Amino acid sequence: MKPINELTDHELASLTLGEIQIYKDLACAEAGVPLQSFLPEEPKKPTGLDPDLTYYRVGDMIFEREVDAQEVASLANKCSRINTYWGRSYNRQFANGDAGDVAISPVKLYSKERLAKADTELEAYDKAMKAWDDLKREHDNRQSDRDAATEPVTTLIAGARDREAERHWLRKQFERYVQLADGNERTAARFLSNAWRGGNEKLKLLVPDIYEKLERAEEQAVDLPRSEPEEVVDPVT
Repeated sequence: MKPINELTDHELASLTLGEIQIYKDLACAEAGVPLQSFLPEEPKKPTGLDPDLTYYRVGDMIFEREVDAQEVASLANKCSRINTYWGRSYNRQFANGDAGDVAISPVKLYSKERLAKADTELEAYDKAMKAWDDLKREHDNRQSDRDAATEPVTTLIAGARDREAERHWLRKQFERYVQLADGNERTAARFLSNAWRGGNEKLKLLVPDIYEKLERAEEQAVDLPRSEPEEVVDPVT
């Protein structure tokens, strides 16, 4: 392959994804940057560690058997209970109406065995994640080095594509001016130069063949013979 700095704009703009990748790899090789940094799969959080026991809550009390909770709730609901609230001074309480029925709600809790298993597996997971985070940080740093090494390649190709697009646009405009100039390409080049704000130097860089026609048109204008004023002859009296 030709060195990337020796490619024309057309060649740069026509590079395939595979060819671009090769030039990027060459840039990394020259800079001493790894072609690819390995990152293992992120550790997966352990599953199946939810609480394994179901108990039943009645107010602030928790019961192992639902029937016991129902009995206590039934008894409580037969009694007249009241709500209490703290006053504004927060040192005295006052009663404020019926507290309503007591409800039973299930609550999930750990057994000692399940809690020990969860603690062990989650501790191992936390250690694995810490090691993976270190690898991820190193991987990201290497990726930044690779981006820096390949940035000139990306910039060079992007610039070539922009110039090729501008060339295409200029030639399309020139074709339209040729029609307006009844096929006179030199006149068309002058029209293009007058209308385009990029400057003649850039025109020369992008479309030198059109610029050459412009130069010839300007030379022709300079070389045109100037008409001499007619000599006025006094009439013979």
